[in-house]
Amino acid sequence: MCAKLTEHGVPVTYEQLQSRFPGSVLTRAHYAKFLIQEGYVKSMPEAFDRYVGDHAPCFLPREKVTPAQAVSLILKAGGIPVLAHPILYHLSDARLDELVKELKDAGLVAIEAVYSTYNAAEERQIRALASKYKLLISGGSDFHGTTKPGLDLAVGYGKLFIPYDILEKMKEYLGRI
Repeated sequence: MCAKLTEHGVPVTYEQLQSRFPGSVLTRAHYAKFLIQEGYVKSMPEAFDRYVGDHAPCFLPREKVTPAQAVSLILKAGGIPVLAHPILYHLSDARLDELVKELKDAGLVAIEAVYSTYNAAEERQIRALASKYKLLISGGSDFHGTTKPGLDLAVGYGKLFIPYDILEKMKEYLGRI
């Protein structure tokens, strides 16, 4: 993407972006912020429309893996593959069950049952899937820095509580592999 931006009159290197946004996993949002900071555009929508959006000239599609491939890669790396916020996929109950079974067969270890926007019924639904497929549960705020206003690390939108035993069970799992 840096090469494409440079070709389109925005000279930038990956190293420049890393130094501008230390400790970040660089995304298109970081490229857009760079474009604003350097005066090439005035807003995030303009940055995406003119440069880094899906149909813009500097867009570079990322290489994608299937969910089953991701599970395999995470296991090979010694991690815990977790199906993140499955309610947000807007699948039917039957299709979600099928997906969880498919991924469990591929080695899925955990499913995110505690999440910032889940209501009690949604959390119960995912906990039931976890129980059915003998999966650990995880929880998360989905914090990604300042890109989601009002969403804070560990507490989500203010009411998220993730019991410590969730972490303990994951540590136990890691101790067994």
